Amino acid sequence: MRKTILLSIACGILLSGCAGISFETKRFVKNNTFYSSQFPKLTITVNDNLEYASKKSSRDDGENTGKTKYTSIETAWYYFQNRAMKRELNISLESLHEQNWYMVAPDYSKEKYPITSGKETLNGVGFYTGIFVVPKDNYSMLIKAYGKSSGDRVRFQIFYIEYVGNEWLTEPVFYSSQQRDYLSAFKRRAGESFTVSDYVEQVVPAISQSVPVVAREEQVLTTKERFQNIQDLYKSGLMTEEEYQAKRKEIMSEL
Repeated sequence: MRKTILLSIACGILLSGCAGISFETKRFVKNNTFYSSQFPKLTITVNDNLEYASKKSSRDDGENTGKTKYTSIETAWYYFQNRAMKRELNISLESLHEQNWYMVAPDYSKEKYPITSGKETLNGVGFYTGIFVVPKDNYSMLIKAYGKSSGDRVRFQIFYIEYVGNEWLTEPVFYSSQQRDYLSAFKRRAGESFTVSDYVEQVVPAISQSVPVVAREEQVLTTKERFQNIQDLYKSGLMTEEEYQAKRKEIMSEL
């Protein structure tokens, strides 16, 4: 009870009410498609040439040093790759945890080797965009980025990447005609690498306590299937231990 009161007070002071905030955000990948139930609420279907490989998470807890405070940021990465073609697509979600900090939209013109920057709208969703080059040891990455801030706490980004040579580490005005042709084809491939669509919640109708016995047996079977589904997601690495336990409790509470 005391925790509930404190949460209500915190919401009232820091956020002027907790309307629109949910602690049930669901994000996962299935059939090469990334799903996010909110912040942002959308679906990203990735081209079959780029196969889902893994998810990685990290957290920077920050620190307080004198008058400077560094906030805690949690980042989740979803990787889609085609090593043979030296291409990949990465989806990044950065989340702030302190209430008095705000996530800003990305500005790709500030990259070390920028080529272009602008804005694009995909299925009604506005993105800041940019093309830039990131050097590695023996090669470079030509990247087209799509980014947006979602609310005050989340920054969402999509990076389409192709591995290229270090001749790209120069001013665009000095690009050769071959590089300009490659860049035009690269932009087209980036646009074809994924599709943005609306997120559709899968709602399971509630079953009344007064339903016949046969219907209740069907409900039990459905519950077993739901347990199996979350176990499969957990074992495959698509669901964290915390998410798995929370979903398990939710299913148990409905029995």
